[in-house]
Amino acid sequence: MRSMTGYGRYSFKCDHFSIIVEAKAVNHRFFECSTRIPNEFLHLEEKIHSTVHNEIKRGKIDLFIHVEKAEFSKHKLEVDYELLKEYIKIANELKGSSNQVGGCLDVNTLLFDDRLIKKVEMEDKHAEEISLAILNSVTACIQELVDMKEREGDRLKEDLFIQLNHISNVLSKIETKAPDINLHLQKRMEERVASSLKELSEAVVDRIIAEACLYAEKADVNEELVRMRSHLSHFKEISENHDFPIGRKLDFLVQEMNREINTIGSKIHDAEVRQFVVSLKSYIEKIKEQVQNVE
Repeated sequence: MRSMTGYGRYSFKCDHFSIIVEAKAVNHRFFECSTRIPNEFLHLEEKIHSTVHNEIKRGKIDLFIHVEKAEFSKHKLEVDYELLKEYIKIANELKGSSNQVGGCLDVNTLLFDDRLIKKVEMEDKHAEEISLAILNSVTACIQELVDMKEREGDRLKEDLFIQLNHISNVLSKIETKAPDINLHLQKRMEERVASSLKELSEAVVDRIIAEACLYAEKADVNEELVRMRSHLSHFKEISENHDFPIGRKLDFLVQEMNREINTIGSKIHDAEVRQFVVSLKSYIEKIKEQVQNVE
């Protein structure tokens, strides 16, 4: 079992550059990965997302990639000398056309003309090496994150199993008490019907008693108890499974268990059993909250 929350960090350093990758995971219904990476390496995003999704199937992942002391950000300036010649030519023509035109071309002004002078990114000889190092660092960081998620998941599973054991114990009490409740209900209904229908024909009395017995049978909760035991067993089986994600499956089982408990509460009107049902609902609510954090 894995928790959906966790944190991972990995750093790599060599003579030419250093890389720090951090990953944070929080609850989310589906898989979502957000990556912050230097613009020069945006082409790696698809591979990075694929790497993350191969290991994590559910939750929101924020990935921060820092690249330092690398030479990939160097630029150089290129001048369009043909255009500069045109500037000079036009300037001279304007000055020659009228004695009212004065001044001269200013270098400081020309330096900020992006049509004349362009900033060009220099090719980085370490770019391929850095890209490979980034992907390897992401893989290592995600493994750190997964390790933490699994440690948190082990603690989560331990607590969930405690709640499941509490539920099992309460079910045992209901299973012990339910047959006596059903028998007592059936006998009481038979007596009340028989005493109140003395003046009716025997056929009518028999039919009414049969219907009363049918009502008593409908109050039987054996099927609900059997299904609850099955849900508990299935819950533990899924929890031990390493085929992720399992959170949605567990959430569905919790809903089914809650439905069975509500049915038991509606069928049996015994005061002690009602207290058992209240306890069961309390344990189910705790499980429901914890399952929201399971991947």
